[in-house]
Amino acid sequence: MGQSSFRSRPFQRGFILSALRRAFDRISTCLFLAYLITVDDNPTFVLPNSIFGISYSLVDPIIRAENRAALNDTFLSTKYLGYATICTIGFNWTNLLLFDLANQRQSGDEDLHNKPWRPIPSGRMSPTQMKHCLSLAVPLVLGFNHLAFGVGTESCLLGLLTWMYNDLGGGDDNWIIRNFIIACAFGVYNVGSVKVATFGLGVEPSATIPASNSLVLSGVPTVSLDPDAYMWATMISLVIFTTMHVQDLKDVKGDVTRGRKSAPVVLGRWATGWSIAIPVVLWSGLCPLFWHSSLRVAISPVVLGLAVAWRGTRQWTIYDLIHPLSGAIFTRDEEDHKQWRPVWSQGLSSKAVGQYLPRIQRLTEVLGDCILDLGEEGRKPLNVVEIMSWFAYDSMGEVIFGDDFGLLKRRCYLPETERQNRALAMMGPILNTIWVPRLAFTFPRLFSGALD
Repeated sequence: MGQSSFRSRPFQRGFILSALRRAFDRISTCLFLAYLITVDDNPTFVLPNSIFGISYSLVDPIIRAENRAALNDTFLSTKYLGYATICTIGFNWTNLLLFDLANQRQSGDEDLHNKPWRPIPSGRMSPTQMKHCLSLAVPLVLGFNHLAFGVGTESCLLGLLTWMYNDLGGGDDNWIIRNFIIACAFGVYNVGSVKVATFGLGVEPSATIPASNSLVLSGVPTVSLDPDAYMWATMISLVIFTTMHVQDLKDVKGDVTRGRKSAPVVLGRWATGWSIAIPVVLWSGLCPLFWHSSLRVAISPVVLGLAVAWRGTRQWTIYDLIHPLSGAIFTRDEEDHKQWRPVWSQGLSSKAVGQYLPRIQRLTEVLGDCILDLGEEGRKPLNVVEIMSWFAYDSMGEVIFGDDFGLLKRRCYLPETERQNRALAMMGPILNTIWVPRLAFTFPRLFSGALD
């Protein structure tokens, strides 16, 4: 009996470890799927709304509580600031998860073109599985925000807007209606973020602050907001309403596939750029006026708004930095493209590629001999990066000059190539961040052009 029990212990331990490992794998898979579902919208929803809630809650005159004694003395302590940040991010992310589950369960074809890494187009989830996750997430998210933060009303409103956007086609049929729904959602997100952040910044859990215009829940304290808070949230929503279609500029192909009538599809790129640039200029001046900012403070958003508006009517700034207008073998100038396309087309035609093929095949055989020779037929480690670099140089020489450089045969670089590699090595990580110096040199030109 004792021996049998003794023998079963390793089996039980192994069974428990196996079960724990499977549970850990499932949890990590679920977390990774949740990350993939929300990763594209975190910078545009979770981040700005959380910053709005935290920063606004730190403005003491805006927080109007009838019982000021209920606020903790350590209102701005690091401990409470960190807790408020976690709570605010939790409120925004859980509601964003609800929206993305509803949105992505029926946008597989569109995401296949725009965002192929999402769970459905990448094959990690099926639309049915995502629908089941949505059914489970709705009560969990609403209950969590209601009981934990006292913002059940805001979560219900966000759920209603999600239903209007996805199931009623508010995000597909008309880009103005789409902007309106998203603007309303941002307003609810921002008001909810302020309430959650205010609660996290020091309201005693046992205290309740009564207010005539705020919902008081049992055991969950609420803080009444000054009318200016609602005015500022409304103003931000108007900014979103008039400029939100800037995000559609990068998703035109997917919008056409789905039949979505986004602004670039309906208006075209030029008109869409101007419909964004004009409101950006107006709001860049009106927002500082709302806070009665001094000229020194207001000049920054005004100049930035002018720069964004100026660039918005042209090609995207970051695209210009990564892909300049001209290079050694490419150009984005339409006239240059028409002039040089016939020349390059001959070199890349099927006939030309067929002529290159036997020459590259010969170099491939030399590459194989080089690997076998230097690696002593698999008995010695190789610097594959160096060998493939020799192959690349020889291939370029064969195609461009009609003869290779002989690096694979020499088993080494040419002296000129060695000097080039040493010079490039001094550049270090700058080679991988070439956009940084371009960005630095672009700022003066960008702002001077915007103010001309």
